[in-house]
Amino acid sequence: MRAGPRAGVDAAATGRLVKPTRLSLLLALAVVAGVISYLLTSGFYGDLPPLPLYAPIFLAVLAAAEGYTATTTAARLAGKPGTQPIHPLTVARIAVLAKATSPVAALVAGAYAGALAYVASWTGHTRAPTCVRRSSGWSHRCS
Repeated sequence: MRAGPRAGVDAAATGRLVKPTRLSLLLALAVVAGVISYLLTSGFYGDLPPLPLYAPIFLAVLAAAEGYTATTTAARLAGKPGTQPIHPLTVARIAVLAKATSPVAALVAGAYAGALAYVASWTGHTRAPTCVRRSSGWSHRCS
């Protein structure tokens, strides 16, 4: 017997197929993450630890690998010359990976864009924002 509240019911018969993530949802997630990141960065810039240099590089490598997987999978599904057929279970696994990572990528991109927007807002100033260190720790006020 199958698990779940509607055991034995086919997903295609109920219309509950996995659909591509809408671009509008991804853009909304990126904008919300960007605004929150901008506000947090502007409020706590002096308290933030230095961001690791390799984190965005690692994320870019992962995105490139996923993009390569998507293009090769599309070519294999289309039956282009020089490609081998792909197993249906492999296609399902790749689809689940794409469905799970696209919102995360939108959130991360928005967060980095929000922090970058705050730092870029200091471009016209003669000096970068500095924070005063007090005996109790870093101040929340940066100038």
